[in-house]
Amino acid sequence: MGIREEQQNQRLNHVLHYIEHNLNRHLDLTKLAEISGWSRWQLQRVFNATTGLSVAQYVRELRLSQSATQLISSNERHLDIAINAGFDSEASFSRAFKQHFHCTPRQYRKTRQPSGIRFPLTQAPQTHPVRHSIRIEQRAAFTLLGDYCETYGVFSIKSDFAEKVPPLWQAINQQLPDIPLLAVIDVANPIEGRLRYWVGSEHHLPEGNSQSLKTLNVPQQLYAVVTHIGDLKHLHQTIAWFITHWLRQSPYEAFRGFDIEQYLPTNTPAHHVEYWIPIREIREIREIREIREIEVNDT
Repeated sequence: MGIREEQQNQRLNHVLHYIEHNLNRHLDLTKLAEISGWSRWQLQRVFNATTGLSVAQYVRELRLSQSATQLISSNERHLDIAINAGFDSEASFSRAFKQHFHCTPRQYRKTRQPSGIRFPLTQAPQTHPVRHSIRIEQRAAFTLLGDYCETYGVFSIKSDFAEKVPPLWQAINQQLPDIPLLAVIDVANPIEGRLRYWVGSEHHLPEGNSQSLKTLNVPQQLYAVVTHIGDLKHLHQTIAWFITHWLRQSPYEAFRGFDIEQYLPTNTPAHHVEYWIPIREIREIREIREIREIEVNDT
């Protein structure tokens, strides 16, 4: 990383840190630009090029995610949650919430499921210049149409990942041209230490496209999703950091299931790749939530 890129990286980190620790306050773009050392226009340009979001979009998503967490983990009134998130009325909060989560705050609270919650952009310290966008998401069951190879995986000392996976992507791309593809890694059923790495499509395909392809049924699951923003050569570092650091400090735990690797279209220079890991709440937290639900139902 060059000196100029490193300086830009540090400036943006200052802005992200300030936003994260001042979500409950008024966040003025002029103040954020002052913190960054750029003009308002420069800050918006760099922020959008790096994250794919405007400053206002990023702040709103974090505030709404904070509100969603409060809805399912506390008994606070909707109005109090709305005011805490910077909205001047419950009505305006409900409109923004529904636009982001596709349901009302009341409906979301009834589900008791932490879906669609986004965490602040994070950069792993002393590693690589890649920012990680993390969220919790409930993903519906789907059927993948594609093919697989068996590999020891990218983290294995016997790794044959680089030899087996790229040819599989190339073969499926040739068979399903111009169709969005994703990878599904079967972590639940290792075969002598090897994993089945699938590549295919979850979309309905025209007749004739599915010849010789296999199917994999992926069940509905709660996932922690990390969005890797940056060079693809650092993707495995992002996944390792996500598993060994972020998850350990979160209220969730990973378990064996189907990991998902999804490449997102973007109009920014940086690559955007989502990696989905099946999770569940840590037992102690689940028990506390169940107690709270009993208390709410008894009142």
